[in-house]
Amino acid sequence: MTTSSLSAPALSLDDVVAAAAPSGKRVLLVGCGDGAIGAGLLAAGAVEVVGLDACARGLTRSRLTATYRVAPDAAPELPYPDGYFDLLLVEDLSALQVAGPTLLHLRRWLSDQGRLVAVAHNASHEAALVGLLSTGRWPASAGGRPLSIGSALEAVEAGGFEADDAVTVVRTEPGAAADVLRQLCEALGADGAKVADGLTMVRVIMSARPITPLGKSAAPLPDPWRGSRPVKVLVTPDLSNAGDPWAEALAGLARGLAGNAGVTLGVALPLPLLSAPPAALTQAVEGSEVDLLLTEAPVDDDGWQRLLAGASTWVATTPAPELLALARLVGVDVQQAG
Repeated sequence: MTTSSLSAPALSLDDVVAAAAPSGKRVLLVGCGDGAIGAGLLAAGAVEVVGLDACARGLTRSRLTATYRVAPDAAPELPYPDGYFDLLLVEDLSALQVAGPTLLHLRRWLSDQGRLVAVAHNASHEAALVGLLSTGRWPASAGGRPLSIGSALEAVEAGGFEADDAVTVVRTEPGAAADVLRQLCEALGADGAKVADGLTMVRVIMSARPITPLGKSAAPLPDPWRGSRPVKVLVTPDLSNAGDPWAEALAGLARGLAGNAGVTLGVALPLPLLSAPPAALTQAVEGSEVDLLLTEAPVDDDGWQRLLAGASTWVATTPAPELLALARLVGVDVQQAG
């Protein structure tokens, strides 16, 4: 391996799944990115994966149970009861601005029997150091910002967790610059053996358990999109408003989405109407080959937030300022009917 070709291997889904053991678990995924890791967790048996990311996009929404376009460092409020999740997974600990306080805030949604799994990139890996020295920039493959494994452990402990002894360590073979970097660090008074070890350590995947029990646990919440397809289009009729053009909008969507095997058209209705929907709804979709899902219209803000967070697109048929505020919070795509 030459210096010019030296690079850190990409994060392995298999490594993450092995460390997380997601089968049967509800997962809060911090830094969900494009949703690839979260989709892998669902494929490995996770019952729910909720993603947090300030830059979450439409692709992410099609892969996860729900997505919130928020910065984890901003102490977000989530519409889930305390102790709801079985697993708190951080895809890149170095991407957090203040890892310890952020983990401490997110701890409230993790059950006392739950686990934290965090990926910590190593800033003293050879590829990171060579990239920084040769280009003057921190390479993207080395994580969000420089982080040592020791400081990662300190952040985990500051977040209220005790790290397990077993970790998954990802290494590379030494590159052409390894011996030069080791000698340079030794000349500066560093331990050569430790430097050599760090030069080949790309990242670790660590697990940890909560130190202090909160005495909180929560039952599963109904998934408003259960059984739906990857892309979810939501219509929310205001049946109290005779001027709401929801039926016309629904009919247009049903025609446009007919035969699309990847899309579910969801309609939120009051619970009593799920078994006996309005005639206008039946007429609007009649004859259209569309995957139609009738789901319960939530009765509180938390429920609406979860419904919107699971949708790919919300088609607003009438002004609803309170729902628009929630839609902005979760980052769902909003389209105005007509």
